[in-house]
Amino acid sequence: MAKKVKHAKFRRKSGFAGAPTDKGWFYFYEYVRLYVERKDIADKVKGHIKSTYEGQERKILLGATDTVYGTSYALAAALAFNEAGFTMPKGWCYETLLQLKIEEIKRRATKRLSEKDEIEEAKPKVKKSPAESQRTIADELIGEVETQIDLFFANGLKSKFSMFEFLKKHNVSAPIATMIRDRYLKMQAELNELVNLPIKAKQNSMQKQLSEGYAEYTAADKRKLAKFVTTLVDECEASAMTKKAQRKPRKVKAKSADKIVSKIVYMKDSPEFKIASVDPTALVGSKRVYLFNTKYRVLVELVSTSETGLTIRGTSLYDYDEKLSRATKLRKPLEFLPMVLNRTPIQIGKEWKKLTTKSTKFSGRISNDVIILRVCSK
Repeated sequence: MAKKVKHAKFRRKSGFAGAPTDKGWFYFYEYVRLYVERKDIADKVKGHIKSTYEGQERKILLGATDTVYGTSYALAAALAFNEAGFTMPKGWCYETLLQLKIEEIKRRATKRLSEKDEIEEAKPKVKKSPAESQRTIADELIGEVETQIDLFFANGLKSKFSMFEFLKKHNVSAPIATMIRDRYLKMQAELNELVNLPIKAKQNSMQKQLSEGYAEYTAADKRKLAKFVTTLVDECEASAMTKKAQRKPRKVKAKSADKIVSKIVYMKDSPEFKIASVDPTALVGSKRVYLFNTKYRVLVELVSTSETGLTIRGTSLYDYDEKLSRATKLRKPLEFLPMVLNRTPIQIGKEWKKLTTKSTKFSGRISNDVIILRVCSK
């Protein structure tokens, strides 16, 4: 008779790593059935199918529902037990168990695929909504990011991966960048809490469970991991803001605006400061403009009180009020620039007053070192 597994605190992130092999197959199987998450069970089974089968047979075996894989406890336990270097007791045959369970998965998968084909033929073709298409793209990109996280662990908690450059390379839209960011927000919050946990004696039950999940990491490793995930989240937000800034505004007279700004030379984007220029045609007739000189780290705010707003001649801006306009060098541009992108002019003004650097003059000329950061209608 199989031994019953005694109650043990479940380590959410342990997967098969926490399953005991020293007490034999029956204890191991019972532990896997009771405590290992269905997702880990499914990953183990699918991993075996992907590495063992090919072609049409592999396609069929991967066509079952997630429930089929997630409840294949015996198959997953046998695979993990064998991978750990242990053999089953007398009366149990590893190969026979695998064959029987794979045949069961194939039978259920074949039935599902057949039913699915019948349903697909019966129902009219429905085009995916934009939100569904975006979710599909986000899931595919998240899979690539997960690979980078695995490499981060494999390389001793070191990585040169840039989420900002990755999203830029794939031309990811703001909504998709936000979806990817949301995927790691919970992990970021969990890791930040982990880094700031009180000493072990004062931890509550939830905090102790969190500590146990990362027990194999040192305090320094936890900080590195938290910093890495925070960087992923921050760069997703920066990418989303950049894409929003690059959206072309509605043009009343697109041709004339294009001609007006045709001679302007400006910097399109800056990976260093994680910002990008808005379309220069938005400058025509605008009331307020924020520019950032990446070479000298100077932020410029130009305010026009003219009824026609700012005008452009050649590569320079005109008709701005010199008393209301201002420019200053930023000591910490990575902290201040996101506020310029997201807050109202009044809120930006309050933060500007807190800056201690002296004001400078601006000639009105836009060069290839200047980012057209933001354009406002008032």
